[in-house]
Amino acid sequence: MERRAGSALHPEEADESEVRRYLKEYYGRTLQKTADLEKKACCSNNTATRFADVLQLIPDEVKLRNYGCGCPVPADDLTGLTVLDLGSGAGLDGFILSRLVGETGRVIGVDMTTEQIDVARRNRERVARAFGYAHPNTEFHQDYIETAAAVERGSVDLVISNCTINLSPLKDKVFETIHRVLKNGGELYIADIVADRHVPDEIKDDPKLVAECLGGALYEHELTDIMKESGFGDPRVVTRALVEEDVNAQPIRFYSITIRGVKLLPGLDRRCED
Repeated sequence: MERRAGSALHPEEADESEVRRYLKEYYGRTLQKTADLEKKACCSNNTATRFADVLQLIPDEVKLRNYGCGCPVPADDLTGLTVLDLGSGAGLDGFILSRLVGETGRVIGVDMTTEQIDVARRNRERVARAFGYAHPNTEFHQDYIETAAAVERGSVDLVISNCTINLSPLKDKVFETIHRVLKNGGELYIADIVADRHVPDEIKDDPKLVAECLGGALYEHELTDIMKESGFGDPRVVTRALVEEDVNAQPIRFYSITIRGVKLLPGLDRRCED
């Protein structure tokens, strides 16, 4: 199949630097708070519902810049784990995880947007004090989620991401990086936007819809195929919610899903029997 030349913001085919430049501007300067979003894809309140008690200890500056489509936090005991948040933004999910992993755990955030990383970094000490920690157990790096260069191979127990992989122009590289940084037996747990069919060009090529997490969304089966090709042989959808439909007069539905996958040990079956 012949690949056509992409527009400046065509997520899968254009020069990725153009996509990143636009998204940095949109999430760094155009958006100042969650309410500035025009679409509802990245306006989930699941986190506030599940972790209302923790949110009371997190500064308003962080909570106001919360752009997510779900709550990618497993309902498991995370005490002592090392967690990586790809596309960590102003740090809300990272700070919640800071509480859940405890003072013996570690949370690493990676985001490309200067303004959001600055918010997360200047609140590290304040959040740690609110949690009663002697020292912050969070760190935030300005980098691309496709590389996460500061994170060592096989050093992470859990990777999360909240509605940011759809923004990447190189989604296969994101999952290759996730596989690289995870320990054997480690898990990814992501919330993101998917479509019930291949996204038409009328949506893919709309800069605002790319930035609002629709234009760069994948057909759901394409997402799971990429995950499998990257080494996650048995991805499982945990939650699903319809967020947009009939966008730009196109007969398409967009869902927020939470999906999890495990970096299985070499030699094990690619699928769970149970």
